[in-house]
Amino acid sequence: MQFNEKIKITHGIDLIVRRKDGSIKAERHYGDIKDGVKRKIKDGFFTRLYKRLTKKCIMIDGITNAGKAAMAGLDLADITVNAFDWLAIGTGTTGFLATQTTLITETHREAGTGTRVMTTVANDTAQLVATFSGYAGTEAITEIGKFNAASGGDMQMRQTFAALNVDWDQGDVFEATVIAVPDEKWGEVPKAFINPKPGASLTEKDIINFCRKRLARFKVPKKVEFGEIPKTSTGKVMKYVLRKKEWAGYEKGVH
Repeated sequence: MQFNEKIKITHGIDLIVRRKDGSIKAERHYGDIKDGVKRKIKDGFFTRLYKRLTKKCIMIDGITNAGKAAMAGLDLADITVNAFDWLAIGTGTTGFLATQTTLITETHREAGTGTRVMTTVANDTAQLVATFSGYAGTEAITEIGKFNAASGGDMQMRQTFAALNVDWDQGDVFEATVIAVPDEKWGEVPKAFINPKPGASLTEKDIINFCRKRLARFKVPKKVEFGEIPKTSTGKVMKYVLRKKEWAGYEKGVH
């Protein structure tokens, strides 16, 4: 028996880095599906060219040979195929090859939650969502893969993309703002106001050391104050309130 209808396997990727407060820090999207919904408007030629040149996403087909073989086995009762329920991320930058069996430099792997969503007809798209958190240090994530085991196993697909910089340690700070305050030696210096996450055990030294590793010397706060940060009803930091307190007794709010 022969069927004329062709079945095509494609993949779509949504990668989102969120800050501790839930706001989006950076994101990457690839394919015709975004947030589980088929895009109504596809990228034009120049947009696709730009994404390719800037490496927002590279390689059209990210399905591996092992992934294609596994998908073919799903149609047969005599063949057992392990579910691809794990997502792994890494820092490798080598382009995709269908013969690849692992990420180039895997750093973390998490089990995902799978659902079926509609792209063209009901339940024609498998969606797997995983959250990565609780790690230490910083990473420039550049690759993602889908696996059928918590470690090792077969890789169904791999996608590379422009680096998503993740700072796993930054989650302790809930709110922060910096203003210039008077200083007898330098005229004025940066001062940071920090409202830590409940339960966090941050010190002034922790904040200053953290900034020294990431900022130019002149940008590093010389002083740190912990507590509530005054904000407007819309959530905007009222820096003028902080400046007024710090510059009390001076004729002008600048040296």
